[in-house]
Parts: sequence; C-alpha cells; structure tokens
Amino acid sequence: MMWRREHEENPRAEDTTGHHKTGFSRCTAILVCSFLLVSQLPYGSALTSTEGSSNTQTVGGANSSNGTPSSEVEPNADTRADSGDESEFTIRRLDPRVRPLLYRLTVRPFLGEGTNFTFHGHVAITLTILPGTEVDSIVFHVKQLNISADQVTVTVDQDRQTTEAGNCGRSEALAVVDQWADPVQETYTVRVSPALQPGARYVLSVPFRGQLQEATLTGFYRTSYMEDGRTKWIALTHFEATEARSAFPCFDEPVMKAMFQINIIHSSNYTAISNMPIVHTEQLENEAGWIVDHFDTSLPMSTYLVAFTLSEMVFEMAKPPPVPETNNEKTPLGVSRQPVQSSSCNDTVVPKRRSRVSALGHEPHKPDIRGQERHLGTVQQSRETRLNASFATPQQQKWRPGTSTSTNVTGSADPVKIRILVQPGFRDRAKYVLTIAPVVLKFYEDYFQTPYPLPKLDFTAVPDFSYGGMENWGAVNYWDDRILVGPETTSDNLQRAAIHIVHEFSHQWFGNLVTPIWFSETWLKEGLATFLEYRATNFVEPTWEMPDKFLNEMHRVMLQDSTRFTRPPFTAVETVTQLIQTFDSISYSKGACLYRMLNLSLTEAVFRNGLSIFINRWKYSNAQHDDLWWSLEEAIKQRSVHQRIIPANTSLKEVMNSWILQPGFPVVTVRRNYMTGSVTFKQARFTIDGHPLANSSSQAWFVPVSYLTQEEATTGAASTLPRVWLVTSEGQRSVTVERILPSGSVGASQWLLVNFQQAGYYKVNYDVDNWKLLVQQLATNPLMLPAATRAQLISDAFSLARAGALPYGITLNLTRYLRDSRVELNPVPWQAFLEGTQFLEDGLYVTRTYSSLKRYVQSVLEPLVQQLNTRPRPGDSLPTKQLRALALSRLVRLQIHSDWAQEYFAQWMAAPNNYLIPPDLRSAVFCAAVMKGSETEFSFLLEQLNNTATPSLRNELLSGVMCSQEPARIFMLLTAPLEGKILDIQDTPTVWQAVPRNPAARTVAFEYIREQWTNLTSRFPDTDYPLNDMLDGATAGLSTAEQLDQLKAFIDSHQGQFNFTITTIERAVESLQEKVTWRQRFQADIAEWLNSPASGLSREL
Repeated sequence: MMWRREHEENPRAEDTTGHHKTGFSRCTAILVCSFLLVSQLPYGSALTSTEGSSNTQTVGGANSSNGTPSSEVEPNADTRADSGDESEFTIRRLDPRVRPLLYRLTVRPFLGEGTNFTFHGHVAITLTILPGTEVDSIVFHVKQLNISADQVTVTVDQDRQTTEAGNCGRSEALAVVDQWADPVQETYTVRVSPALQPGARYVLSVPFRGQLQEATLTGFYRTSYMEDGRTKWIALTHFEATEARSAFPCFDEPVMKAMFQINIIHSSNYTAISNMPIVHTEQLENEAGWIVDHFDTSLPMSTYLVAFTLSEMVFEMAKPPPVPETNNEKTPLGVSRQPVQSSSCNDTVVPKRRSRVSALGHEPHKPDIRGQERHLGTVQQSRETRLNASFATPQQQKWRPGTSTSTNVTGSADPVKIRILVQPGFRDRAKYVLTIAPVVLKFYEDYFQTPYPLPKLDFTAVPDFSYGGMENWGAVNYWDDRILVGPETTSDNLQRAAIHIVHEFSHQWFGNLVTPIWFSETWLKEGLATFLEYRATNFVEPTWEMPDKFLNEMHRVMLQDSTRFTRPPFTAVETVTQLIQTFDSISYSKGACLYRMLNLSLTEAVFRNGLSIFINRWKYSNAQHDDLWWSLEEAIKQRSVHQRIIPANTSLKEVMNSWILQPGFPVVTVRRNYMTGSVTFKQARFTIDGHPLANSSSQAWFVPVSYLTQEEATTGAASTLPRVWLVTSEGQRSVTVERILPSGSVGASQWLLVNFQQAGYYKVNYDVDNWKLLVQQLATNPLMLPAATRAQLISDAFSLARAGALPYGITLNLTRYLRDSRVELNPVPWQAFLEGTQFLEDGLYVTRTYSSLKRYVQSVLEPLVQQLNTRPRPGDSLPTKQLRALALSRLVRLQIHSDWAQEYFAQWMAAPNNYLIPPDLRSAVFCAAVMKGSETEFSFLLEQLNNTATPSLRNELLSGVMCSQEPARIFMLLTAPLEGKILDIQDTPTVWQAVPRNPAARTVAFEYIREQWTNLTSRFPDTDYPLNDMLDGATAGLSTAEQLDQLKAFIDSHQGQFNFTITTIERAVESLQEKVTWRQRFQADIAEWLNSPASGLSREL
C-alpha cells in the first residue's frame, strides 16, 4: 500500500468489456453447491430473500435489506456504541489450529440510483484443523455485517475434489449448538457438536448482508464521478489492514492465507473485476438485466489482498514490449519463461498461471487444496520464541508450504495482460502508465528472479481513495490523481506517477507472494517497496537522478526518527492503535533506508540474491524478518568473493536486529589526531533537540562505517562498503583506526569524509577543523563530491546545529557554496538546503532576525533563478524543471520578486481557454496571485478549481487558494472538505498540508481544531484519516510559548479523544516545545552570523 506521504466529468462510453452475457446451467459445480449448504435455493434467490430479524446477528450495525427502497428495513443498533475505547483493547488472535483453505465467495452489490447501496453475499469456507487437539468452536472475523444465525452451517467436507455439474453432493452437517458476535473484537463464534477433528476438513457456510460505505473509503465502499452531467457509481474494496471482515466473513489475519473463488452478481451495465480473470459469465435466471461473473480461483493469499470492483468505467490495454530474439530462451532481463505444463490435480498446491482466460462455458478452475493442507504443519510458534531463536532453515519450519518443484508457478508463454480501468474521459491520461507498466513488470521479474505468477494485472484509477495505491494481487487500485498523466502534468507529478506504479508492482512479489506474518512486520514489505521505488523508477527513467533523490527521503524520516516519540520498525502490535501506526514513515521510509544500507554494505549482487532466496523459499506463505536475515546470510555464503562483509563472530541477524528492534539512530562522532593521522569513531543516539533520552546511553548499533580521504577522492577509490564496524558491545562502541591519513601537516590539510553517499542510516559529526576543510572543498570545487554527499553534508550540518552539536556559523558557511560557486544544479542538495532553512524560517518568523534570514535565503536563491530563468527552455531535463520550481516557489512563499508570476496569471485570466501557464510553475503562480491579489484573483481561481476535470491541476489550484491571506477565506476552505460542497473529503490532506506554509492560515486552523475536535472525532471514530492530516497541519506551523500552552490545554480538555492520533499529537507537543527552546538557545548565534561579513549580505539586497 502506498503510504500518504503526500481529484470528473467525462463523455459516456459504451460497454467495451467484451463479456458475453449468455445463459448457463443453474447448478454450476462451484457456485450452486455452496448455496445448497445454506438453503437449497438457486443463487439468485439466495441473495434476494429477506432475513428473519429474530435470528439475525448484527456485528457493527449494517443494514439488512435487499437493495430496493420498497423492501428496506431499519438498520439494527450499533452494538459497538457502548464498548468504550476500542483502539486500546488487546487484539485477540484467531485460533491458529483452524486454517482456511478455500473461500467460495459470492457478492451481489446493489449500486446506483434507485437502490440503498447495500450488498448481499454468501461465503463457503473450506477449513482444515491442524494436528493436535480437537476444536469445538470456529472463530472468524465479521464487522458491520448482518448474519442470519439460522442459516449458518458447518458440514464435513466429504467432496474433497470436484463435484460434477448438475449433480451436487450432500455433506454431513454438524450441529450448531451456539453462535454469537463480539463487536469489540469484530469476531463471530460458531460452536459445533461433535467437535472438529484434527486432520479433517469442513465447510463453514455463512450468508451475510452489509452496507456499501461511503465516507470511510475502506472495506467495501462506494464512490462516484460525473459523466455527461450524470452520476456514475463505483463499488470497490480497500481491505488493508483489517477491513476484509466488513465485506465478508473471513479469517482476517495475514497468516491465514487461502485460495479464493469469487463470483460477482451485478447489473449488466456494470463491469466487474477481481484478482483473477473472469472464466465465465452467465445471465441470472428470472432476473433480466442481471448477470453473474465467475472469476478463476486465486493463488493462496491473505484476505487484505482480495479485491473486487464494479463500475461503468472502460479498459485500456497495455502493449507488451517487443521481445528480441535470443538463444538462451530468456527474456531480455533474464527471467526464464516456460510454457504452462499440465499436472495432476493430486499434486497441485496452487493453480498454474493460465496461458489464457478460459473460453466462455468453461467452469472456474477447481483447485486441489490437499497439497496446500499438507504443508500447513504445526502451529505457529509465539513471536517471542521465534524472535529469540537461532535461524531455522525452511525445512525446520514445517508449518510453511513446501518449495518442491511441483508447487512452483512456472509462468506462461503468453505475456501478462495489463489493463487499466479508467473513466472514459481519462483514456489518454492512462498512456504513460500503460507504457511503463510492462517494463516495470519485467524489471521486477529480473530483480527477484521470479516470474509474475498471475495471468493478468489490472489497475483501477479511482476518484476517491485514501492512499496512493493498494497492491491487491492482480487488481491494483490507485488514486487517479496519483497515476494519470497528461500534457499539463508537472514534473513532480510525473515522477510521482512512476513511483506509485513501481511501488505497488513490487508488492506483487514482496507482500503478496510472500506476506509478512503479522502487522508488526509491516516495515518488511513497505520498506522494500519504498527502497525499490527509486531503483525501478531509475530503470524506467534513467535521466531523473532517482538514486540521489533517495537522500531527501532519508533526511525527512531521520528528522522524525530523532524525536522521543519515534518507534522501532519492528514493534509489538497488540491494539488497533498500534496496528494503524505501523503504516507510517518509520515502516516505509526508515525501512527503505535500512534496505538501502544492506544493499550498499553487502553489495548489490549479494542483496539481490538474498531477496531471491527469500522469495523462493517462502512464496505462497508468510515470513518475518528472521527469515530475511537467514536468506541474506545464505547469499553471503554463496558469494564468489569471500571477504568478511559483516563483523567477525557476528550474524546478520544480530547486526540488523540492532536497527529494527530499537528506536532512533546514531550519530558517529569523528575525531582526528592531526599529528598521527589516526581517527576515532564513536557512536551515540542522536536526538534533534540535543537532549539525551532515558536509557539512550545504553543504546548501540552495529554501524557500517565507510570513509573517503581527500587523496582517495582524487584517484576515484570511493566505495560504500564498510571499512570499520562499530558494534554494540561495551568498550567497542568507540574505535580508533591508525594512519587513515598521512601524519603531520600533509594529512592535516586533507579532509576526511565518513559514511560515503550516506550509505549508512546515521549522521556524522566531525571535529571543527575537519568541518572547515569540507566547507573549503565545497567552496572551491564542490563537484568533486557526489551530489548525494553534498546533500548529506548540508542535511547533517543543519541537524547537528539544531541539536547544539555544531555551531550555526559552520552550517551556514557550508551553504554559501550554493550561492558563490554557481555550479550546483542538482535539486537534491538544494532540497536539503531549503528544508534546513525552512525550520529556521518557522522558528524565527516572530522575531526581528527573520528579515535578515529572509535576505540570506534570497541571496542564495536569486543567482540560481538567474541561471535557470523564470521561463522553461526546450530540452530542460526533469531535474532542471523541478529545481526551477523549487527555487521560484520558495521565493513566492517569502513574498519576494513575484512580479513574473503575476504576469503569468494575468495572461491566463485574460484567456483561460487559450493560454497555458508552464505546468511546473503553476503552483507558484497560483500562490503568488492569491497572496498578492484581491477577491478577483481568489474567486477566479476557486471557479477554475470547481470546473476542472484534471485531478493534478485540481490539487494545484487547491494549494493555490490556500495561499490566501484572508482568515474568512481560509476558514471556508478548511471546512469545505467536511461539508462536501465545493470540496471532497479526499481534498482534506491537500488543504491541511498547506496550512504550515501559510502563516496567515496557522492561527485559523489551530483555533478550528481546538473548537471542533470533539465533533471531528465523533465523525471519524474508527480511523486516523483524515484526522492525522488535520491535526498535523494545524500544529506544524506553531512556534510560540503561548501556542505551546494552548496546545497543552487543548490536550488536557480532550482526554480520550486521540485514540488514532496519539502519536501525531505527542509529536506536535514535542516539536513545538523544541522550537520554543531552540529559539531561546540559537537566535542570537544565527543573528550574529547573518549580520557578519561571512553571510555576504549587502545592505542594498
């Protein structure tokens, strides 16, 4: 899932799905047999009959009706209402002895005008009981669904293989002696007699009804778009992390993998997609205009990856890239593709990838689940036992599926079918996605040395989606704003589209094929996907300088990770709050930094081989970090060069556990002996405010220390491989290395650079003399150092000065090269400078020093703007376009020299349909026009916002109107997404993220949050979205002691109302406290430097 690190009218299109709607036998083997287990009714009747209210169990208060207004009944009372603080109860895990093998799921949504947006369904779950003791109860997950208790059945699965069409066998039913719902745990329990026996298989059959949600954007929900003035409805799913249970009864834990055979009943004007291809479509008997799509049986997967979508959107198909002739029977990227081979059903664990979608009339693939059942093995060990255990080989871990050749998916001679489902008016905007998608797919097949195992990969461009993307296996959902590209798309948005595509692609292997065992391991999949965003995008777009840009991601997460409220990447998940918090920048960005550190420390070859071992050992199963460490150690053993690349007498598990099991990161202090040439390296935990934390003195990491001398830089002998390791043992956290540099005056005049290209996840602080040598290097020949290193030095210097570990004079002296050398044209060092000075601007905004700081930033940026010009040039690279936009945007925010922007805007106002502002400059132009203009400019921009059909342009217009300096306009914009009039709920992050950048909006937003928090938490009781964005936006720009007191009083008066935002509010307090203290400590030092000749400021500037 793509984390939120960062919105349509179209001509109606005719049905282009190509699905034939012909009749078929009513008693199909897969679908009808599951209904016979309930009521012996054909599936049409089974999903339209009303439920007896006296025997209905309601979990979460969903409506119970048949989807037509005339038949609706009142919703049952919400049984959660009196449950108290739901986010803090301990999650009760499911019984690991009861394992699902196969879901036969049928869902019938009632979508569109004239319905009440409900859905009916039925699920038949084939279960097995693992060896051990007998089980008398089945506990599974249900949320906000109505279940008819008298139709819940459990039968012995006597039909272990197939049932002939039209001759559905009967099964022996067990007595259901009791059943009940637990709305707090979101579980449903069925007690049976006799007890379920180990090794036996059973079928749990449950009919259910629910409501298509709207505001939550989770579970099975609905959204809409406009086409020719008409509302077009979409029903779709978003299940991660635990929302599959709100769409159908299921075992909703990642470890409970099973196969899914899905059937969607829907009106024939809609198109349905799911994880697998449609193998058969038929007319629903006795109901004209309704059809049933039967989807092929999936591979084993976790419930959060299940997906189904219903819409009137249209498909666009990707063209497979040409495959040149080759003599080694491999694709251009080296992945062997073998034709699908037939095999006996008795030997099948997972279905082979099908070479083509089955012809109409073929039944869905009937899986043999016996092979899967054989490998479930013993019950999973406790987390604590496995965490402290030595590495176990895959053969010892018997509870996981095996890896015999008969279980491998071999791929297909046919290319994977890649399609995107879009609104008809957005077809052209899907071209970029469809162009790069086949290339990205091949990249990952080569990178992981594992073919993509499904026959198709669909994307759906969704107008309302709470995340950038979701990796549902074979049916990925994306927020359309994040991936659709047109001629007006900015460089940043083009880059973002590529990043979103490659992120979800990587999950098709690392996350779907191999799935983390529990949410404590979220970082395992999301960290790698974030790291590979830069690798895969660089492969697709090699001129974008993506490897360097990773440094900006690292610097942002380090800022968060240096606070007292950070957390380890691996952390216990026992409550809902803890679960939600795993989907944060620590899992994504810090996780990515740790993967990058592994990659650069072990070498690319070892790292990739380790990932390949990991995937092939645990595909179709679940894994945890110990399994990854074991795989990488296997790769280390297999390497051809046998130098030691991790500390002696240490395992990779010990090394990496020091990074994932404790919070924060170290600063490595480097002290040189200029007479002898020796260097001492010492580690300690880094905190951004410079204050040691409780127990931080006992913290230590295995730190890979690479370094580069000035002499080595001239000879090209640079490497990211560690030359020294700092370890966790007492007495070895500080290491002295002799003769790194020449002794005496020769060595004393040369600089030393540690952590080359910031390969390691740590900061470096030198003695003052070495800092001065590095400052001099940047002043005289900055391009001698790589762009990543230049950005590293800037970021480290600002962070260290902020913590009081480095004089601000050295930090600001270091930045002078950006202005004076006039050769820095890489956006990555500039981004580090702009982020560093942004904190200074925020902290000093209420002081007299702010004007001098503003003049200095202006003096640094103006020579760059003179080089780049305010008008784009033909042939500008994407990084050049991004850099120009960065510089001009900051100057506009500082209200400096914005005449050029107002000229652009005036020309556009005069001819809005004929004049185009350069895409990369639009944001700055919109902001300048609203900031400097009158009601006329604001109203014009708001009108354009309401009329635009382009998602990316809409976001820019929204950010532009948020530059208003009028409190009344700001208040209107802050509340508009929640009112749903001129803005949508999905606009909330864009609106509130703009608040800290506009001083005029900060007070308005803070007052609104304080006054409306109780109402807001009542409206969004079960999620952090959009409250985290609102709370963060309202507090990030605060800076005074008075505001700190107000924030603390706000928290005290709303105790118990921060269930899903506790981390955000705690960080807000810490950040504001730090700003107040920081200003008291450092304002005078900064003012002194700004007023000194060193700043180079003239009085005329």
